Amino acid sequence: MPERLMIQYRVKVPFTGFLFKLETESSSIVLPSGAILYYLPISNRKPLLGMARVLWQGREYSIFEKDLREKCETSVDLSRLA
Repeated sequence: MPERLMIQYRVKVPFTGFLFKLETESSSIVLPSGAILYYLPISNRKPLLGMARVLWQGREYSIFEKDLREKCETSVDLSRLA
């Protein structure tokens, strides 16, 4: 399996993310300050236009790309080499 750096984001300002339970069902949740999000460049589900997929506490969420850029700070997680 090739090595891959995981890009992680730390939430600076809380914002809403969307957890998909089923193909037609979702629920919203507020991602708290300090939460560590892992960006998922490849996913089984395609995000909607203007949305990004992230992993938080073992679950996939869709969030607005604008929130990722403006309400999070970026770092590279060297401990999660795949």
